[in-house]
Order: sequence, then C-alpha cells, then structure tokens
Amino acid sequence: MPFIYEKSFNLIFESGIFHSNWCMGLILPIFKSGNKQDPGNYREICVSSCLGKFFCMILNKRLTEFLLQEKIFIPFTNWLLK
Repeated sequence: MPFIYEKSFNLIFESGIFHSNWCMGLILPIFKSGNKQDPGNYREICVSSCLGKFFCMILNKRLTEFLLQEKIFIPFTNWLLK
C-alpha cells in the first residue's frame, strides 16, 4: 500500500473521523437499448469511491481479526468468518 494511503488510513483509525466524501457515490445513467429519448431505456449505476471501498475492506479485516483473536463472537456474525 502506498505510504500516503497508509498514513491517511492510520489517521482515520486514530481520530475516528471518516471522510464523508468517501461515502458518496455518483449515479450515472447507462443506455440499455431502444429510443435514447425514453428515460426508461436507461439503467442507473452508482460509482462509489475506491478509497472508501479500500478503507472499508481494511477495517473489516481488522475487525474480523480482532474478534477472532479475542474470541468475541456476537450472535448472527458467522458471515464474517466466511
């Protein structure tokens, strides 16, 4: 992981402040087929922040490792182990 990301992510873990921009997504219309003037011929996709997704993956891994290490199992969290 590049140093700038590592430094940023560690600051987030230490401060507990998550960049709100990383939670936002951009909704884009994608043309399917038919008349381009008909809004029903488009589907929406949401493009979200790669940094936000990457941070959430790291956070999930850290939390899962902590739960396993401390033998803390909360009901209905078996999905974390898969």
